[in-house]
Amino acid sequence: MKLSGFGASLVVVCALSAQVLAVPTFYIVQKDARYTQSGPSTVGLAGYQFLGRATPNDGIGPIDFNGGTISFPAGSPVPTSALGPVGAELQYRSGVLDLATFQADYPDGSYHFHLTDSANASHTQDESVDSSIAAPPTSIPALTAASFNGLQGMDSTKSFTVNFNTFTGANADALIFFGVTNSSGSTILFDGLQPNVTQDTIAANVLQPGQQYNFLLFFSNVAITADNNGEVLQDNRTAGSFTTAPEPSSAAVCMLALGALALRRRKRSH
Repeated sequence: MKLSGFGASLVVVCALSAQVLAVPTFYIVQKDARYTQSGPSTVGLAGYQFLGRATPNDGIGPIDFNGGTISFPAGSPVPTSALGPVGAELQYRSGVLDLATFQADYPDGSYHFHLTDSANASHTQDESVDSSIAAPPTSIPALTAASFNGLQGMDSTKSFTVNFNTFTGANADALIFFGVTNSSGSTILFDGLQPNVTQDTIAANVLQPGQQYNFLLFFSNVAITADNNGEVLQDNRTAGSFTTAPEPSSAAVCMLALGALALRRRKRSH
């Protein structure tokens, strides 16, 4: 079963005197362990990253907030930091860190969001999200050797089934995400899958011949907060790259045609 979108989304449309109001803000605390698959059986740790995300700009009603801050659990040396616009979200994003720094800077505990509106100083919103409600997955995502090798030089005019290892340590709301981006970072494919799924399919003609792409495989433990206003994502994510087979050149096509014609004439002469 495929689920659309990234993580869980909360969409509530309210009507009051025929006026459409904005969807309530949804808050996400995300912790990623990042891995790189550079060979059929070679997966290495790249580091750890923290993201704090708020989604006030839903596109349905007026923009609720255009700024804000995130504060970190007690003991974290990271000061209260600004949330900046990234698409429809307001985000804070750390760098990619080693484990000791990551655990010290972004420990489990309460992360507090404070959103603001530059047009109305009294218009604010606050939410705290406890990151301890979700545990990290215990397995590292990886494509099978056959799938990793098969992506290299794949024929983009044909569908290709990508197989990967089993998601262990999944909680009740866990999801798998498989995606493909192009060399400029644009998303070509992004599928949400149930944690008992071990494959996904890249359909024919979704990718272009002779182009470099990146794949991304998430094992994501997801937990929704008690007030339904937020969620915690604890992710193990593995990235890699591949290049599709080039389109046959006109010269190669011509040679194949001449070869087929010569073979046909040879058969007729016998």
